Amino acid sequence: MSSVVLFSTSLTYTNSSQTSIQILSTATSLDSPYIPSHSPRLLETSSLIVSQLHFTIASISSTVKFALYSPIMLPPMMMKTMTMTIFAMAPTLSVQLAVRFRDQKRFHSVQVGKITAAMTGSAATSFTGRSRWVSASDFCNRALPHQDFVDKVDGDDQPQTLRFENTYVLDVSRLDVAHRSGRYVYNHIVTPLLRAWAHPSVIQPIRDTVVAFRPNIIPFLFIWATYPITSLQDRMWRMYRALADNPNLDDKQMDPSFVEMMSMLERILNYAHTGSAQVLIRGLMDRVWLSLGVIHDGLPAISSSFISYGSLTADSVAIRSEDWPVDRATRRPMTSSRRVQQLTYGEDHYETYEAKFTIRHAINHFPQDRYPSIQNDPLRVACYAAEIALRIYFDDVKNLVNKNVMLELSPLLLSTSSAVRSAARSRQHALASWLDSSLPLSYNPTTFQFLLLAVRPLTDGDLNLIHSSTGPKPLSFFVSEILYMCNHPNSRRRPPFIKGGNFLPVIQMASKEILAIADAELLQHADRLVFLSDALLRAARELQVNHVPWSPNPSGRSGNPSSIISHHTWLNLGHSDAPLTSPNAPFLSAHQSALAIARRTSEHIQASDPRGRWSVLAIGLPAFNSILHKSIPPSEFVLENASLDGSPQYVRDAYNHAISSFNPSLPLHQLAVFVALIFANLLPSAFAPKDIASPSTFDAYLPYIRSLKWVARKKSKGTTDKDPFIVMVITFILCLYDHDSPIIKRLLACESLDNWVSKHSTKGITAFMLCRLGLAIPTNSRAFRSARWLKDIKPLSHSQITTKHATISQLLRDSQKFGAYNAILSLAGISTIDALVDAGCLPSRNLPLPPSLSLPSSSKRTFDYMDADDGLTIASIDTFNKQKSARKY
Repeated sequence: MSSVVLFSTSLTYTNSSQTSIQILSTATSLDSPYIPSHSPRLLETSSLIVSQLHFTIASISSTVKFALYSPIMLPPMMMKTMTMTIFAMAPTLSVQLAVRFRDQKRFHSVQVGKITAAMTGSAATSFTGRSRWVSASDFCNRALPHQDFVDKVDGDDQPQTLRFENTYVLDVSRLDVAHRSGRYVYNHIVTPLLRAWAHPSVIQPIRDTVVAFRPNIIPFLFIWATYPITSLQDRMWRMYRALADNPNLDDKQMDPSFVEMMSMLERILNYAHTGSAQVLIRGLMDRVWLSLGVIHDGLPAISSSFISYGSLTADSVAIRSEDWPVDRATRRPMTSSRRVQQLTYGEDHYETYEAKFTIRHAINHFPQDRYPSIQNDPLRVACYAAEIALRIYFDDVKNLVNKNVMLELSPLLLSTSSAVRSAARSRQHALASWLDSSLPLSYNPTTFQFLLLAVRPLTDGDLNLIHSSTGPKPLSFFVSEILYMCNHPNSRRRPPFIKGGNFLPVIQMASKEILAIADAELLQHADRLVFLSDALLRAARELQVNHVPWSPNPSGRSGNPSSIISHHTWLNLGHSDAPLTSPNAPFLSAHQSALAIARRTSEHIQASDPRGRWSVLAIGLPAFNSILHKSIPPSEFVLENASLDGSPQYVRDAYNHAISSFNPSLPLHQLAVFVALIFANLLPSAFAPKDIASPSTFDAYLPYIRSLKWVARKKSKGTTDKDPFIVMVITFILCLYDHDSPIIKRLLACESLDNWVSKHSTKGITAFMLCRLGLAIPTNSRAFRSARWLKDIKPLSHSQITTKHATISQLLRDSQKFGAYNAILSLAGISTIDALVDAGCLPSRNLPLPPSLSLPSSSKRTFDYMDADDGLTIASIDTFNKQKSARKY
């Protein structure tokens, strides 16, 4: 028979005025270890029991003497019952066996990721890492964790009790001073609560729900319910052992997607044993259906998009890595094994693993907007692999600068001098701005100035960095130093590698992957090295690596130079370099794989066909001239990308109207696509500065607008995924220009457009944005604050649109490399060009400084350009001059 705990109590003082009393008792049994707190019948029973105990609680509060109320911090539910001295909190249900193993999670093999550690440890290089890998492998070879669990729960002495716990909070401050003692609380509060469990209204629901099992049934519920998961683990472990025991294979590492699937299975098994949802990686596991299954249905499920069901019938497990989820912000595959690898082998081990996973995933899912000028697919993938590794170097540099600068600033921020504290805070803010940069080693003014302010305290007006005594070097020198350490892994660490950083193991792994790409193209030894060096050099140029932190300059002492990198000394990489090899060199194109040739041919056919499917984000700005002949909308221009859940019907009608009326042959529609692509590439810097002032003269309006910087806003969410912005910007433009659109009809009828304004203005899509991108004209100073469409900002005329379209189309066709550059410069100005170059969406180009712009008069008031002012105030045509007709737009 199953045992029942009558009661157990614990007394905890939460602060000087409150005491927490916990009453424990069993309510019922559970039929699955996956749902210890989700059974509707159990929740109904627990609610009934608590409701019956409320009568006892009220009776205790009425008989216990209490002092006058003294204000203390109480939960909202307590504030409603000011006469109560004891308050009932939420009940919980638990299996005692699960609680036992939850308390032992540091030592319980099912909960520490043993199998994942064994599968990922073969790449460990340190002595400690190899030892831990051997230990994990030996453990799993003897018995997998779930088999070890079976041994632990075998026998008749296992705890099989199911517990129902109620928590009460006693407000000690409300007790009379003479009654604030343990004896009084026990006799007059605890004892009555314990006696209440014997009352028929409380004990009867428990009796109605308790089920008597044969001995040892409850421990084996875990084994039965988790059998599908453990069976899959057994099969996957046998596949790993076949790989690890194969003497003909040098690489004993499993495919990362295989490892991640095993890690997710271990997390599900952990959840089954503990009921703690904290072990579930919802971002990844929801897509696999594992966490969705256990949370909503009580049993795990796996989508056929990740495991081939047919392989299971053949006693195998085939993971479909081609559809593996990718993080939208970083473009890296989502992982589940991060924590296990970090705790077992260290951060550098995981960074290497993740970089390898990303590189291999990129071979099948290469971002089309990366390195568009390179037509050779293997070289493009190699450049992207090098870029992934160099971004790890960026993280190392940021950690180095942040750590050392904060060591300098910490005592200054606590100084008694306000001037010293103010100067330290300025450096701290500059450091934070530099750390936010995606290209931290660039000489771009918006990045470099913050580095200067953060690293160098202002002394005699000098903020220059200390340059390395080696003098300026070409970028190829930086690449050669990297390759030297890759070829000599056991040599003494030297610049540019930072002590304690993760770049060295990552670049060593990345170089192997790049050479593997070269081997697949059947390149000879010399060509392989050129291929590797070329990929690193191109990636470094793409990431604008203009300087790097270096070792301190020699101080005149004898001995080897220091190899410790200093954040004060920087090596300039601006010396002229040898020209790169052609991205379509014959020694590469001769060995293109049949798949790559077929894909490139297919893309060419689709691009040349006016009705061929195309993606404006995949084409990108530099190649926009190649799709001017298209007669169908881009693939991003669909209603599914608009995120219209919860939007009113008129907003949905506006999007349907824009999509159904879209015609790429019309000048306005083609300009709308071009402007939408520009705006999407500006993200997340899609807003104007908050503090702007209107110029003093009308002639200065447009030059001033074109000179404004594009900035990001911290509180603005959803500005990283570019796909929705294509359909949003195109729809916004077409609806403002089309008098038959639902938006203009509501405008003329003076109906509210608040939902339309809110949806777009919070993403930076406003009429003022159209002025900045050349598709609208300001008419007065209100264009800079709460502008009204058709009054403060007006659209271009049909002839102006036609002329502008002809100009932009001609500029796009005139130059293969700088066509888009010239077109955007004509359309939106140099400020937009700078933002796109900084984002890596356009190639940089040396141009003369633009003529000086008329700045706003100092006598003009500066307006606060906040989110609430991003909208437009709409004026009806019939009552155009009446302020009462103004509406928010």
